Parts: sequence; C-alpha cells; structure tokens
Amino acid sequence: MQAGPAKDVFLKDVQDTFARIWKRGNELAAEDKAEDADAGGREQIQLVASDPDVVISFDVPDGPPPEHITLEGEGTEHLVRRLPRRRR
Repeated sequence: MQAGPAKDVFLKDVQDTFARIWKRGNELAAEDKAEDADAGGREQIQLVASDPDVVISFDVPDGPPPEHITLEGEGTEHLVRRLPRRRR
C-alpha cells in the first residue's frame, strides 16, 4: 500500500486526537485529585426528589457501626452485607 497525502492526513488526525484525549484525561485526573484533597477525602452525594413536595432525610446515629447488620424487605436477598467504613 502506498503512502499518500490522504493517509498522512488521517494518521496525523489520529495522533492529534489521541494526544488531545490523553491530555484531557490527565487534566481530569488532576482535577479529581484536587477535589478529593479539598473535600478532605469525603465523598458527597446529592439526592434530589422528582417531586418537590418530597423531603429526603436520614437518621444517622452517633457512635460506632453495629456489630451485626440485618437487611430486611423486598429485594434485599441479593444485597451484600458489609460493615460501613469507620470514621477516622
């Protein structure tokens, strides 16, 4: 197969695209690392109800996690039980 101008343009486009994706991936990884450092290693989750009249609340007890966790209710038979991470 002969190398022609179309092939050269195509290969340059592939190389440029790869370089751009690689650079952006590194930038995103650095941003994630900086955000993790700013958050003190804590992950945040924001829950928004589809109905504005619904209030989402959690009861988080103080103290260490319980020694035994029981999962109850429909659909829990396939869930994996594990102890929550202890706070540092």
